[in-house]
Amino acid sequence: MRLIRSVRYDGAHTLLFTTPLVAGCGRLVSGQRFDVLLEAIAKRPTTEALLIGSGSAEGELRRAAREFGIADRVHFTGEVSDVPGLLPAADILASPSPEETYGLAIIELLAFGLPVVYAPCPALEERADAFGPCARKTEHSVECFVEAVDGVLAIRKFLAAPARAPWPIVDVCEIQRIVSEIERLYSPDEEWSR
Repeated sequence: MRLIRSVRYDGAHTLLFTTPLVAGCGRLVSGQRFDVLLEAIAKRPTTEALLIGSGSAEGELRRAAREFGIADRVHFTGEVSDVPGLLPAADILASPSPEETYGLAIIELLAFGLPVVYAPCPALEERADAFGPCARKTEHSVECFVEAVDGVLAIRKFLAAPARAPWPIVDVCEIQRIVSEIERLYSPDEEWSR
């Protein structure tokens, strides 16, 4: 027997899921590389994808889902007003974009306390230890993405309950903390060692 999960969003729409759900959130444009996520889902017949957002690549992504034979396992929400209410329905959050300069999207996903599979992001490399046990950096290929999703799902099976508290990296990157560090850095009282 499969457990049916449901999530309601924007007051009028309901989605039902019976298998592990990998969600991607953001503008649906080519640079986000959600096509990699869709191809990875095609290689995992027991997994569904949820794409939250809209953009110029949506038609292309819908076509790709049909071509991969997974149109029935890929859910497009379009633009939504309640992203925080929708993301927790996912088992894994995905950030396949290799174009994340600072990694804000990855940090935002980690703030939900869910596992994240993400493409390398130079700005976050030195802080990867604060990502939590279920964050997986993966090279930007479909095979690597599938392997990372499999690894996270395997680990989650052994956790008592899914974490719903933000991972430590969220505190490290909290905006008030960063502002305080910048103010301290530019303070005339700051001593500099040369």
